[in-house]
Amino acid sequence: MNPAHLFLGTRSDNVADMLAKGRGVLQRRTHCPQGHPYDDANTLVSKGRRYCRTCLYASNRRYATRKRAERSG
Repeated sequence: MNPAHLFLGTRSDNVADMLAKGRGVLQRRTHCPQGHPYDDANTLVSKGRRYCRTCLYASNRRYATRKRAERSG
C-alpha cells in the first residue's frame, strides 16, 4: 500500500471519488438483469440511478393491465 495514494476525507468524499474514477460495481454493468443494453437510447437516469427503459415500460404495462382487470372484475 502506498500512503501517497491515500487522502483524508469522509465517506461521502470516498464515494464521490470512487464514482468519479469509474470504480463503482454498478457503473461497470453494460446490460440490465434481463439482458437489455444500457445505452443512450435505452437508459433512463433518475436520481443517480440507471433504469432500463424496456424493462420499465414492460413493468408499467403489466401494472396498468392489472389495474384495469381489478376495476372491471
